[in-house]
Amino acid sequence: MSNPNSPKTISNQVITRSNSATAAKASKATLSAPTPLSAEEFRLAFAEIQSTQKQCKTLCASLNKMFSELKNSVDLLSSQLAEIRAENTTIKSDITNLQERISALETASKNDSVLPNLLSEISEREKSLFNIVVHGLSESSETSPSSRANDDIKKLNEVIQPLSLSVLSDCKLFRLGRPNNTKPRPLKVIFSSKEQASSFVIDFNTGKRSLGADNNLQNIHVSRDRTLLERQEIRRVYQDLDNRKKQGETNITIRYRNGFPYIVKNNHISDGSSRTYASKN
Repeated sequence: MSNPNSPKTISNQVITRSNSATAAKASKATLSAPTPLSAEEFRLAFAEIQSTQKQCKTLCASLNKMFSELKNSVDLLSSQLAEIRAENTTIKSDITNLQERISALETASKNDSVLPNLLSEISEREKSLFNIVVHGLSESSETSPSSRANDDIKKLNEVIQPLSLSVLSDCKLFRLGRPNNTKPRPLKVIFSSKEQASSFVIDFNTGKRSLGADNNLQNIHVSRDRTLLERQEIRRVYQDLDNRKKQGETNITIRYRNGFPYIVKNNHISDGSSRTYASKN
């Protein structure tokens, strides 16, 4: 049995270890040495790289298209958002106006005297649409009401005959106010429909203007019937006109639009065929 600590044994161990290290280095060098590619392998690898590059280009183009579409969608949404904001501003303003009007109506409805008067005025205006008022027509001297009515219809038809107009005998008519010796009272004529009354006023005033200044209708005026509040408003506008003229305004007058009087400049007056006249009384 050999002694492990003998010089010979130690020498053999050193040699064995040296050989093992040399073998390990050789094996490592063999593994780390590059293996050269063949021409076919190089061609296949290059073709695969080109294919991958084409796929990347296709993917990049697709992503660019998607990004462009996304950008267009964002721009469209931004534009629509601006429109929505503008609409919201308008809606808020409308809501505020409606709230103010509702508040005013609620306040008015709490006042016992306002609402009944308003409803009464609406009813009176609806009734007055069936009527016209003739100013300047001489009164009948008959004593009985029926005879005076027949005489008034006859006189009215004689006056409007040049205009190819007529008032049917079934129309109701009567004088307004108390008799006086200074001027004839206005004559109210009640038609069977609002359309007949409105058409008569328009046709009379249009026909009267077409006759010129020299005609027998200069003293005759026809207007639609008006309620007390409407007559008060007309007088107020005429009074305002007089005050403004006294203050030096000379190129102003009154014209009616949709039955309401307005003070306008003379140079703003439109064609006479579209005017509507009414008495301030």
